[in-house]
Amino acid sequence: MDFLTTLLSQHVANIIFLILFVGGLGLAIISIVLGGITDAVGGLFGGLGDLDMGGDGFGWISFTTICIGISGAGAGGILFNSMGIPPILVLLIGLLVGFICAYGAGRFIIVPLKRRQHSGTVNPSDIVGKTASVIAPMSAGAMGEILVAGRSVTARAVSSDMKFQTGDIVVVVRVEGTTAYVDKEATTESYPQPDQTKNEKEQ
Repeated sequence: MDFLTTLLSQHVANIIFLILFVGGLGLAIISIVLGGITDAVGGLFGGLGDLDMGGDGFGWISFTTICIGISGAGAGGILFNSMGIPPILVLLIGLLVGFICAYGAGRFIIVPLKRRQHSGTVNPSDIVGKTASVIAPMSAGAMGEILVAGRSVTARAVSSDMKFQTGDIVVVVRVEGTTAYVDKEATTESYPQPDQTKNEKEQ
């Protein structure tokens, strides 16, 4: 009787984990294919559809990564439940596997893909004068990256002696090609645009 009860419990648990695995994976696929719909759904739950391109802290959390985490928890549960491990331990391991899957997918796959999607030709009128968040540090004249107007843009400080760390808030003062030049957010200094500087030199 005890053997039958144990077998039934493991069988039911496997069914639950299987539902989590298939359901989470299915929702993750749908959220990737139909991102606009699932982002709207995520927005109903505290803005889960608003992915942070920096991926710092908990910025990797989105509707898609949560679905991947659920699927990962189901897969981990199925795997370890078949080993005869105590149910409470199986549950904890499943949650850990789910977290690792969600973090890995969000931080190292989805966020980088979103960055590439938003990169490309920069329209100066869209970002000049706007504040931005630094998502890749800039120091000693080196190139970095900012998040402005919902897209990632290659950036450089207006002065080589300026340093900006991830998370700093800056303002875009001009754009040259695909590179945005940024300064500290609070500044009253006026920076001429490249065409204006060229005209002054010719005069």
